[in-house]
Amino acid sequence: MKPEQFNRAVADHGRWLKRQRGGVRANLTLANLEGFNLDGIDLREAKLSGVKLAGGSLIGTNLRGADLFGADLSTCDLDGAVLADTDLRGARLHGANFVNANLNHADMRD
Repeated sequence: MKPEQFNRAVADHGRWLKRQRGGVRANLTLANLEGFNLDGIDLREAKLSGVKLAGGSLIGTNLRGADLFGADLSTCDLDGAVLADTDLRGARLHGANFVNANLNHADMRD
């Protein structure tokens, strides 16, 4: 995925969260975002199933209620990220940094 496509999806998602006109829930299913910097971005309830985020930075990112089923978060920096109520089933988490991350009620089966 190109950075401009990602930025557009995040902007549309922000409008969706605020219930503003033109807002669309982010659907980044199977997107390749390896090495992207997502620090501080609000992706609550986004569809991120199977997304490739390996090696990315998600410091302080809000992913509350997001669908991260089968996502690759290997070696990601998730320091201070909010992952409460997320679907992390089958996600690859090897080497990820979860220091200060909120994982309350996250589904981490498999």
